[in-house]
Amino acid sequence: MATDHEDAVGMLESVSNAIIVAGAAMVFLFGREVRVKRTQVLRDLRAMAQVIDMH
Repeated sequence: MATDHEDAVGMLESVSNAIIVAGAAMVFLFGREVRVKRTQVLRDLRAMAQVIDMH
């Protein structure tokens, strides 16, 4: 039989794992947003460079 102490430790472990996974998801999504914006800026710069090169 599990004691109250073991239940509390199990609950603490579950909560800490959920926080870690949520934090990792936020870091991934924020990094994804930065990569998308960087790609858009590079695409715009390449288009401008091509227009300048054509003139």
